[in-house]
Amino acid sequence: MDWSQAAANTPICEAKNVALRDVVQAIIDGASDEQSIMEALQIDSSDSGVDLLPEIIEVFLPIVEAYRNGGCSGGCSGCAGCGG
Repeated sequence: MDWSQAAANTPICEAKNVALRDVVQAIIDGASDEQSIMEALQIDSSDSGVDLLPEIIEVFLPIVEAYRNGGCSGGCSGCAGCGG
């Protein structure tokens, strides 16, 4: 799946009512790996959708870090990891 184009309400862990927006918010709030995201969202390794976290982290963590470090003005649309 192209996570950079996925809707914010895309279900990640339906049993715990976790959507993509929740995972991204956890990253914005400081989570930077699977474990810290699972803790922030109160999900565990046996929950469905946890296997998607590495792909989501790979897309959104660099974007959030670029934004934090001033490398992103936040002005583009359809962000795909700040390719320019």
